[in-house]
Amino acid sequence: MACNSIISVEMSGAYSAFRDKLRLTMPPFDCTGIPGTDCYCDDLAYQSLSDRLKPVGPEGVHLIDSGNYHYLTLLFLDKIPAAKDITLILFDNHPDSKEPAFGEIISCGGWVRKAVFMNKNIKKVLMIGTDPTLLADEADHIISENNETVSFSIGASEAVITSAKQSTPECRQKLLADNLKDSDNCYISFDLDCLSERDANCNWSQGNMTIKEAGTLLGFIRKNARPIGMDICGACAADESDKNEKNIKAINALIDNYYLVPNILSPASPRPGQI
Repeated sequence: MACNSIISVEMSGAYSAFRDKLRLTMPPFDCTGIPGTDCYCDDLAYQSLSDRLKPVGPEGVHLIDSGNYHYLTLLFLDKIPAAKDITLILFDNHPDSKEPAFGEIISCGGWVRKAVFMNKNIKKVLMIGTDPTLLADEADHIISENNETVSFSIGASEAVITSAKQSTPECRQKLLADNLKDSDNCYISFDLDCLSERDANCNWSQGNMTIKEAGTLLGFIRKNARPIGMDICGACAADESDKNEKNIKAINALIDNYYLVPNILSPASPRPGQI
């Protein structure tokens, strides 16, 4: 898979009404017929998804439907070579670190917890735009804390998870600046619900980040670390596709900011979607 690819994973048909407005570089991966995937994902469904997405690597941008399917990030993290330590950068209004409600079944609200246990290469998780009031119930062990950030771990996992204690652009920028190194191999997972209602329309509670700020933070990551790939979720499902107008603009803006930061692509490089 090319490092400047843009693919979509169709779970609910969220993209069907506006697919022509997305600059996909290959046909969508249709996973709508796989049962047991909405919000929760059982073992059989996870294996089916893994088989269906076998041709897709972790590189490039992956559009993974609504927030109900955010756990698909796990599949892309698993594709990163084991020799690489990983910093997971999560843009999300929610920590997505809840303990499983039904045994060990994967869920959209607990996939980060699953990730740090399944993938020992994840050494750091940076939560950007996460509602600070939601952290208390999902942080098992506080490692360090100051006026601006809190670092914690989950269960026996050695991964250090850090999030801002205030929902301000200054705190989010400082979080990245203080915790991201130019040697970090990072994977970015972006849920549109971290954006304000002015810039996105999601089916989960939303944060206060603007699309402009998100673009600035993505640019910072591209210039100051080694991003491997990015996924984006948060579109409204097919039965609410009339709410997706803002989301289309947001998705395309995020793709532009991920790919078109100066010094990342040369002037001769093709614009994503024109390959």
